[in-house]
Amino acid sequence: AAALFAATGYRAPPEHWDLSLGLAFVTSIVWISCAATELLECLTTLGTAVGISPAILGVTVLAWGNSVGDLVADVVIAR
Repeated sequence: AAALFAATGYRAPPEHWDLSLGLAFVTSIVWISCAATELLECLTTLGTAVGISPAILGVTVLAWGNSVGDLVADVVIAR
């Protein structure tokens, strides 16, 4: 972004704006995927160390974690 900003004037948009937007989108998807995979592996390792089967982890912990965002959004809207 800094290189594009330095290479263009203040009034003109960058020449390869579409390419940089596409690259930023793909990069964000890759980062989210890496973070989700790492979180899942850490949770699976923790469950294995404690002695909880992956099926139970999937039904309880992962499902609960998936619902937290909805809970927060519902509470904010209800206020």
